[in-house]
Amino acid sequence: MNALVLSGGSVKGAFQAGAMKALIEKGFHPSFLYGISVGSLNATFINNEAGKQNVPLQSLDWNKIAENLITFWKENVRKPSDLITKRNFMCLALAILRGKFNGITDTKPLRELVKRVVTIDNISRSPLKQKAGTVNFINGDIIYADPLYSDFLDFVIASSAIPIVMPAMLINSTPYFDGGLREIAPLKPAIQSGADSIVAILCQPEKLGTSGYSYQNPIQLLERMTDIMCNEIENNDIEYFNDINKCVPEDGSIATDGCHIGKRKLKLIVIRPENEIEVDISSFTSKDIFDMIDLGYNTAKDILK
Repeated sequence: MNALVLSGGSVKGAFQAGAMKALIEKGFHPSFLYGISVGSLNATFINNEAGKQNVPLQSLDWNKIAENLITFWKENVRKPSDLITKRNFMCLALAILRGKFNGITDTKPLRELVKRVVTIDNISRSPLKQKAGTVNFINGDIIYADPLYSDFLDFVIASSAIPIVMPAMLINSTPYFDGGLREIAPLKPAIQSGADSIVAILCQPEKLGTSGYSYQNPIQLLERMTDIMCNEIENNDIEYFNDINKCVPEDGSIATDGCHIGKRKLKLIVIRPENEIEVDISSFTSKDIFDMIDLGYNTAKDILK
């Protein structure tokens, strides 16, 4: 079974759209989609496109799905106001004083965009399986919601809600935030689902470089903190995967002893930028989106050689 793992990364998710096109051109067709944050949004769009075709898994037009994902980014994500609205400073100050703070920005544009371009009916018709990771802020647990969950699209939106920068998503009176608080590249649940071939498209390089973020800009500061956290968690997830492959039989049979008993050698391809993408949700342009799509496509082509 093939699984596609899409990491978090805010607006850098455009990189995943370009990489997805190169991946499809190489013939990789996933049956499982795992996403965190913007990766969850991309996975949901992919699943929605598959459902619109309303055909069996083996008959999906993957080239069309990949092209439509790129078109979605180019036509709908051109500037920050397409996703967020910055709150007035005085309103923020009053909200903090009254104990009612709920994000530096309002994500109403993002919520409206998601519910405009995808429907639960399409997703329900899709032959693909999907999991969207989000964190229950009350008990700290990460929840992997699937389309059978009631309010599934709310869980998808919650998956991308960066704490402090964005408001919590209330689902049945419980606040949910970005799944990246616990996991960035959900390799573990993909392994546990039985996947034997996994492609992970990550928005961060293996090692962060010199950043153009300003620590005096609160949104950029929080995004930079998120990038640092994401980078560490992603690298740990990949290390976990590699540790399994080192400790299981080379012939692909199931391990019968040791700490990874019951597991077998798996195939993993990681697609990630070589250098840090210095774009953030508070200040990007349509050119940035186009450039990230091209970067994702070219990076994936080089890796997949």
